[in-house]
Amino acid sequence: MSIINPVIKRSGFAEGNYFIGDAFTGGTFSFKAFNATSRLIDRLKAGLKKLDVVKITAIERTPPRTSAGHTSVRELTISLPIELAIGEYELKGTDGTSFSFKDAEGKVVEASSGTLKILPSEGNVVKGEIKADLDVPGSEGETFALKARFQVLKAG
Repeated sequence: MSIINPVIKRSGFAEGNYFIGDAFTGGTFSFKAFNATSRLIDRLKAGLKKLDVVKITAIERTPPRTSAGHTSVRELTISLPIELAIGEYELKGTDGTSFSFKDAEGKVVEASSGTLKILPSEGNVVKGEIKADLDVPGSEGETFALKARFQVLKAG
């Protein structure tokens, strides 16, 4: 039986769900630690083979600066095949498995390489770790490494 199937509670706000990320940079790019304030979880078809995937979008909003203020948003998005079992997977070149980052200015970059681990877990949760190399938004080939951890509650 697969680890993800029949999937994950659609309520990304459920207690026990988290998505946290830290980046390691070697250049001028700085990355404040990422801690999602909300998560959107969806089931869809992806890739050339139209595989069933779970898409988790972790959203971090900054506090508004004024009462009518606008909040900037950063997002980490991961897509996982529903039939994914415990183990380690490459982020690049695997149907249905992808990872991306959207910065506060709305620039989106996808992982150029990296790994996704689905970890053994107790209870009714799916846990994972991501190590991804991403291009710095707006740079000329500068990259940064992002490490993230997530946990989502399975339905049922």
